[in-house]
Amino acid sequence: MASNQQQFGGSKRLQQTQAQVDEVVGIMRTNVEKVLERDQKLSELDDRADALQQGASQFEQQAGKLKRKYWWKNLKVCGCLLITLGAWSFLEEYNDTLISIRNVFDVILHISLAIIVFGTIVFSMSFAGCIGALRENLFLLKIYSLMLLILFIGEVIISAMAFMFPNSFLYHVKETLSRDPIIKYRDDPNLQNIIDVIQTEFRCCGISDKGYKDWSKNIYFECIDTNPSRERCAVPYSCCRNPRNLDSGLINIECGFNMQNISSVVEVNKDIYTRGCIEAITETLEPNMNIVSAVCFTFAIVQLFAMFLARSLQGQISAQQSRWLGR
Repeated sequence: MASNQQQFGGSKRLQQTQAQVDEVVGIMRTNVEKVLERDQKLSELDDRADALQQGASQFEQQAGKLKRKYWWKNLKVCGCLLITLGAWSFLEEYNDTLISIRNVFDVILHISLAIIVFGTIVFSMSFAGCIGALRENLFLLKIYSLMLLILFIGEVIISAMAFMFPNSFLYHVKETLSRDPIIKYRDDPNLQNIIDVIQTEFRCCGISDKGYKDWSKNIYFECIDTNPSRERCAVPYSCCRNPRNLDSGLINIECGFNMQNISSVVEVNKDIYTRGCIEAITETLEPNMNIVSAVCFTFAIVQLFAMFLARSLQGQISAQQSRWLGR
């Protein structure tokens, strides 16, 4: 009886020991699984960190390349200089007078205003491109891309109109340019100098197909009997074939006087140029259309490439921000 009780007690202790061993083994197995799971997570985190570090390194390299390619800082300085030059010229020219701006041609024909507008556009674009690239600012880069896109679309529209409706487009340009610049010739010294340079360099007189007769639209050169101006029926000296006095070498500003009164164009053509400047410029460009086309095409490619760089940098910044924020 005592022997049976000892055997039963030993069996019970053995079962308890086995249960404790099984419990310890279970705990150890659980701990091992947790350790393995933790190691796996750590490995995944390490891989993710390596990927992020590699992506950041690639991003910094690409961003650095793109930043170096953005030479807009110099353009920004040029824009500021243009704005300053235009403002100074405008104040010097129109300090005590008021100007009338009715359309875009009025802005273009006022050289100081045109310089201010052009300088503002250059400064705005270069500022957005430069600061947007250096500071990795998505908003400024989008503004820069949008401005480039608008500029490119405008160029395409104007080119398409000139290509599809050449006669109407050229007629409108001739009529517009033969009116306002001629009328304002004596009122704007800057415009006067530009017209004189164009007429001298391209050997032309006037703007439209009427040639030197365009100058009758100016109140000083208008060829009517009631015009009290001493320049009545004249044309600017820049229309003359030989404006300089042979003896003194000085410019004879009266070399174009009374030319509109001469009925024979052949006789007039001996002393002054009679064709319009649009025709003269067109004839000059026609033999070099390949060069002109190549320049326009290159300019368009540069714009598209700049838009591509800006969009590429925007995409890289957005992707990097998504990785950092875990989106």
